[in-house]
Amino acid sequence: MNGFWFARGDAQAAVGVMKEAALWLSGRGMPLWTQEELDRLPGEHPADAFLVLYDDRRAAAAALLTFRDPLLWPDAPDGTSGFLHKLSVRRAYAGRGLALRLLTDAARVCEQEGMRYLRLDCDAKRTKLRALYLSAGFAFAGEKQAHTQTHGTVTAALYERALPAGAGTCGER
Repeated sequence: MNGFWFARGDAQAAVGVMKEAALWLSGRGMPLWTQEELDRLPGEHPADAFLVLYDDRRAAAAALLTFRDPLLWPDAPDGTSGFLHKLSVRRAYAGRGLALRLLTDAARVCEQEGMRYLRLDCDAKRTKLRALYLSAGFAFAGEKQAHTQTHGTVTAALYERALPAGAGTCGER
């Protein structure tokens, strides 16, 4: 994967990748995130929550990493988990392993922050995405129904990956 590099903190680039992915999914009859929802993200999260994988200077893949998820993981103790959201890859880079690379980079960030788990979720009907998470070493942790403003009640498949203990200092966020 020569030429690709990872960085935190570029909300504009991350949201741009997410918007492209959302448009592509919507065009295929699989709406996921609205443009308005994505536009709000930079005001709702600190800059370092935005993860971007670049190809030279172009954002190729992106995700949002938080350290709380009260909607789907309300019982996760504070300071133990990173929660990855909105994993997206530009269509021009599809099929090149960038989603797996970004999952690895997110796990590394969580380890550095002292987290014990990287957790994520997806629509339970998205079988290809679920298979990707399993292939990346995540364990299925169940399904949960949640009510969202955008999509009403959804069933989410939950996944988690244990991280090496004591990899960093336990950071409270």
